[in-house]
Amino acid sequence: MKEVYIFRILLATGSEEYSHPLGRRIMKGKEFAEIPLAEIDISNWNVRTANADENIDELAASIKKFGVLQPIVVIQKKDGRYNLIIGQRRYRASQKLGNDKIPAIIIPNQDELEVIILSFSENIHRLELDYSDKSRIASELKKRLGSYDKVAKTLGVSSQTIRNYVGYDAVSDDIKKMVTKNELSASLASRITRNIPDNQKALKIAQIISQVPRSADKRLIIEEAKLNPSEPVERLQQNAMKRRAIKVTISLTETLWNALKRACAEYESKTEDIAADAITEWLSKRGYIEQ
Repeated sequence: MKEVYIFRILLATGSEEYSHPLGRRIMKGKEFAEIPLAEIDISNWNVRTANADENIDELAASIKKFGVLQPIVVIQKKDGRYNLIIGQRRYRASQKLGNDKIPAIIIPNQDELEVIILSFSENIHRLELDYSDKSRIASELKKRLGSYDKVAKTLGVSSQTIRNYVGYDAVSDDIKKMVTKNELSASLASRITRNIPDNQKALKIAQIISQVPRSADKRLIIEEAKLNPSEPVERLQQNAMKRRAIKVTISLTETLWNALKRACAEYESKTEDIAADAITEWLSKRGYIEQ
């Protein structure tokens, strides 16, 4: 009877979150119930940690009027409490309203990895999800599953996507704050970290290029810092500007252009940055660029 009730919830809400094939699989045979908010803890592997309270008042108003239309997903722990995996904003909005209980799908504790995969697969393409959250979960899945390819295959994305997310995990907190404030793109933050191992110098470079308007010039400054690690930061920009990049026009088919736009959205980067990365990678692999 419980599975029938859950299926009716799916039909009634038209929820993308739970109509996903992984969602149907993970809910099969699981329990649906209204559980006390006081017994719920936010799991360390909840996908969203940044901006969790954004627009929470609007969501609270909706819940007050219509109720919680989509149940949250929790793991039941051995001590009887629950770890929240999916639905943190619904949980917080219900708390704000002073509600005692919330509808939930309850998953046995032994299925934690599967639930983490479900949560991430449902959120990985959402642009409003903070890049740091994507990076954190991708890194954990890489540790658990053992390879980029396995994580990519499980989530249905490219291996390079996972490499980018995991690479961002190495970015310092100070530079990540700049990304959160939209002062720097996530791809540039990763590029700086890859090429400039000194965290303090990397931060200074990030602060400099955040004020530089042209994407090509940003890349030149990073390259200059990589090639001349002993050069004072103050001179790097001057040196880079002496060898400003040559602007090249290329023609793309509609298919390639659409793919480029999707990549820009996924990596939260500009078209010229993605194109430059692709060209650099191709030339490097074939030995045209000295490493």
